[in-house]
Amino acid sequence: MNACKVGNPTYFIGIMEVAIKKNYDTKLDTKRRVTIRNAQTEFYHVTEYEDGTVKLEPRVLVSPDMLKQIDAAVKRHKTGHRGTKLDWSKMPEV
Repeated sequence: MNACKVGNPTYFIGIMEVAIKKNYDTKLDTKRRVTIRNAQTEFYHVTEYEDGTVKLEPRVLVSPDMLKQIDAAVKRHKTGHRGTKLDWSKMPEV
């Protein structure tokens, strides 16, 4: 991985500068697993590089039912059904 230290506590990875949130050492348990302390998400995509570097990227999984709903909505949209317009002025401000 081509990460070079730019400043403390940021790293330049490719074209994006990322602030370090946590930095700690860990070890594999007896089942060869690593624990992520106070993880913000349950699922991660893992990329393992030849030099031993491991990159974890958070993932949000979508249920098969949600995918079916998305497919049905796309089909309806392609056939010309656009639904009713939303009046944003009636929505509460966030």
